[in-house]
Amino acid sequence: MKKINVLHLIFSIFLSISLYLKIVIDKNLDYFINKFHIDMLFIVEVTLLTCLIYYLLDKLFYLIDKIPLKKSKLVLNRKKIFLIFLAILTMGISYLIVYYPAVYLNDTLFMMYNPLTRGHPIIYGVFMSITFFALKALFTPTITVLIMSIIQAIIASIILTYVIIWFNKKVNNKILTILLICYYVFLLIIACYNVALNKDTPFALAILLLFVFIYEIIESKGKILTNKRFLINLFIVSAVAISVRNNGIYVILLSLIIVFSAYGKKYKKQCLSFLSLIIIFLFIPAIVSKTLNAQQLKREMYAVPIQQISYLVKYHPNRLSKKDYQLLEKFIDNPKKNLANNYEVFSVDRVKYDNSFKDKKFNKYSKKFLLLWISKFPKNISSYTKSYLLNTYHLWSINKLDKSQSTFFSTSFIGAEVSKHIYHEELFPKDIQGKLTHFYYVYCSYLNPAACFFLLLIINLYARKHKKKEIIILSVPLITLWLTLMIASPYSSALRYMSPYIYILPILLLYTFKITRKGVKNGLSRKSKK
Repeated sequence: MKKINVLHLIFSIFLSISLYLKIVIDKNLDYFINKFHIDMLFIVEVTLLTCLIYYLLDKLFYLIDKIPLKKSKLVLNRKKIFLIFLAILTMGISYLIVYYPAVYLNDTLFMMYNPLTRGHPIIYGVFMSITFFALKALFTPTITVLIMSIIQAIIASIILTYVIIWFNKKVNNKILTILLICYYVFLLIIACYNVALNKDTPFALAILLLFVFIYEIIESKGKILTNKRFLINLFIVSAVAISVRNNGIYVILLSLIIVFSAYGKKYKKQCLSFLSLIIIFLFIPAIVSKTLNAQQLKREMYAVPIQQISYLVKYHPNRLSKKDYQLLEKFIDNPKKNLANNYEVFSVDRVKYDNSFKDKKFNKYSKKFLLLWISKFPKNISSYTKSYLLNTYHLWSINKLDKSQSTFFSTSFIGAEVSKHIYHEELFPKDIQGKLTHFYYVYCSYLNPAACFFLLLIINLYARKHKKKEIIILSVPLITLWLTLMIASPYSSALRYMSPYIYILPILLLYTFKITRKGVKNGLSRKSKK
């Protein structure tokens, strides 16, 4: 066996630990919570599995290197471009008809009627609320969300068609372009997300365009940063990503700082000015919130601490003093009972959204709660670690294909009038509707969040083996997205939080496959070589 690459070894250990912990958790959750500790047997198993994984990866890379790839650009005229757009749009509308009038609407519907509740993106909430009520003046609520979904599907189809055209120019290979077209047209999870009326779809599309812009920066070696039109477009995409998801700012800032550091050293003035503009843009939501007296939901920022304290209350109630429980009682009714009953190992949502949890009071005592959480850390390292691993389980543990949150049945909200309810309506005869619903449920699936991340790591290892650093730079938005979810984990099993992976992974995979062929000196397009 060849000398083991350090990065392959690290990846193998990471994957081995993930697989081992998954086996323990899936087999006996109580054992993991109450008794599990790493022992020598575990170390031996990890070491053996590490060697096996490295050997298999090395063989896989060797076989992939042998596959030839000739230059053969696909000619895309206006007619073909329109047909691609129409095919993508048709798949989305077909999906939408089966789940008429919308697909997964929860958060967006809440924001439409409560746009000034902080915890969700203010700008996105206000925009969607204005759009919804403007259309609602002319149509019923059901027709309104249908129209909004169709508009989003059109925008998504335009963006994906643009990306296909761009990809075809860069890879200069008919087969790879056709594979990407088939992916965007025929994979039902794409159809689902194109019409899913939720903040995750515009966020994913914005990150997809960011991926394209990062490539252009790499290809020009930073020179394009002097192009005002490019910078304006980059700012618009960045602003959208920041506006529709709370963690968007971290993904955008970290990605751009890394890209600018690698390719913008000669253009420091442009880079610093752009980053300053992004930071200034952050004040807009704050000003809007302050002006309109928006209600802040700090619970969204304290997901991990809330989950870990709930874990202690559930499994080790005596580790909290009487004074600690008195603090919890200030914002949680009967915390000893409610935290224990509502605690779920894989999600903090049930605790946060229970009626016993008082948002306004939590906002008032959040700092004291944070100090309580920190004070318990030294004597509860094992419990905190186990709680964290369980809460982020689907971000690091490879599991079955994900079908979560892809359908829509009915939705409502507390205190709403009957006229405001929006219900799923079956447009087909019962038998046909049942078969269509089952078909979409079965085939609207994708890799789970952890599998997406591990595939990204494998692509980067493959690129690193061939010394293609541009692949690593292109992966930065996806890596930072995963890290932000690990730091402030939401309902981690929901694939929608990782939606940019759905749109970008196939491009990254096909592009990596192209530029690592023998005879390809670098990953740049023909235009940049001239």
